[in-house]
Amino acid sequence: MEMNSPVGSNALDAQGLVGKPLDRVDGRMKVTGGARYAYEMQQDNVLYGFVVEASIGKGTIRSIDTRAAEKASGVVLVLTHHNAPAQGTGNHREAHPVLTGPQVTRYGQPVAFVIAESFEEARAAAYLMDINMIGRSENMRSAPTSVRHAFRGPAIVSPPTVR
Repeated sequence: MEMNSPVGSNALDAQGLVGKPLDRVDGRMKVTGGARYAYEMQQDNVLYGFVVEASIGKGTIRSIDTRAAEKASGVVLVLTHHNAPAQGTGNHREAHPVLTGPQVTRYGQPVAFVIAESFEEARAAAYLMDINMIGRSENMRSAPTSVRHAFRGPAIVSPPTVR
């Protein structure tokens, strides 16, 4: 297919708006810093979550110790494959189930989910978890690893102080 001549009108530009300036109702407020974004509109009784991801591409979760995370300030619940609720099948109408078992099938796969009163508390508690996995590869011997190695920055972050 060669693209060396104009195509003409199309369904995407039936109103002739493509390439023309368009005033946005919130444009001036956004560029001057006066607009409020969703995260800035705080509400009461809101919980935040932090996903803990696998640090290996393929393998098995050998153990998950969530005790320190569960005791951290502001933490409401720590979900793993041991206590996650039943989920859908992951067909084209439902989300793909997560936290369903100890098998790791891809790098970055969710292996735990920390729920807390603030995002910072959830993230800090995630660093306190001790998750040991053993990686498998057809070309490599099994090698143990820990989720703490997957985090960027310090291995352990102290949870925020109690309010």
